[in-house]
Amino acid sequence: MTQNRTEQNRTEQNRTEQNRTEIILNVWKSSPNKWLFLCRAFAKIFRRYSLTKPLSIFWMKSYDNYIDKFLRKNFGQIITTDYSKLPTENGAKIVWSIWLQGEENAPELVQKCFESQRIMAKNIGFEHIALSLETLANYLEIPQYILEKYQAGKIIHAHFSDYIRDKLMYEHGGIWLDATCFAYKDLDPAIVTDFDFWNAKNIKISGIISGIHGDILSYYQTNIIAARKGSHLYLAMCQMFEKYFAKENYVSIVYFYMFYFYRLLTTENLEFVKGYHKIPDNNIETSSWKTASSSQFQEILARDTCIYKLTHKQNITPYDEFGNLTFYGELLAGKGLLEQV
Repeated sequence: MTQNRTEQNRTEQNRTEQNRTEIILNVWKSSPNKWLFLCRAFAKIFRRYSLTKPLSIFWMKSYDNYIDKFLRKNFGQIITTDYSKLPTENGAKIVWSIWLQGEENAPELVQKCFESQRIMAKNIGFEHIALSLETLANYLEIPQYILEKYQAGKIIHAHFSDYIRDKLMYEHGGIWLDATCFAYKDLDPAIVTDFDFWNAKNIKISGIISGIHGDILSYYQTNIIAARKGSHLYLAMCQMFEKYFAKENYVSIVYFYMFYFYRLLTTENLEFVKGYHKIPDNNIETSSWKTASSSQFQEILARDTCIYKLTHKQNITPYDEFGNLTFYGELLAGKGLLEQV
């Protein structure tokens, strides 16, 4: 079983690598403005090699301004729509997650995370549902053109998952946790009744990505969200995705385009402005484990963070240079696993 899982994961990684160059070339060809790519490329270069900070800021400002302009031009009607009279109801008592290839084929890290999520869900009186591509149809009706573009590689896994979580939040409500989210403390079940939408907020972002997308990633994260059934915000997010891919192949604007659209909604639509400001800062340490040692384990876990966003994409070892468990290793070893109540 383990060997089969490893082979399937390796096959999936190879497929991703083979498609990456083709996707980049297709995105470049389909881009409405090559200036965007130049802004992004130069910003990354200046940040990565610690070159002139003012130039890096200039390129990033140009980059952000172009993305916002593109989204307003193409989705302005969605941004300004008054959704306030549409009905909502308490979200489903479900903690949703997904591993498209099926949980039985997931890496050990993901299975550990699912275990922690199940315990947390049970503690707060929720059900835990780990979806796969095969089981999606039991809960959602995905437009055929989106499925076809996903299967053809024109919608990547990450963006397809973005749409799935948004559609789940709109049609069912509940809590969404990414497959690599490790639950250390119980979330408050009221987040699916008291908020039209809720998400981790003002997260501490570190590393190279903090200089490129730090502001937008701190403002909004898709890996820890919740909503009422019929959430107006997630209706708008779904409408944006469906309209974009009804005529486009690939994401030609920016990988984090849904984050930028969320920011426009919550800064330019009065209902969503109020909704965003209602959400208190929470789970701000969700990424702090990346630079933490084992000696900091209890200190970090004592902070006001319930969910830790891990990763299976980076080569992060559970041991430090002296052979001691890191914070990451402690979590994998089950030291941070919730107790059932």
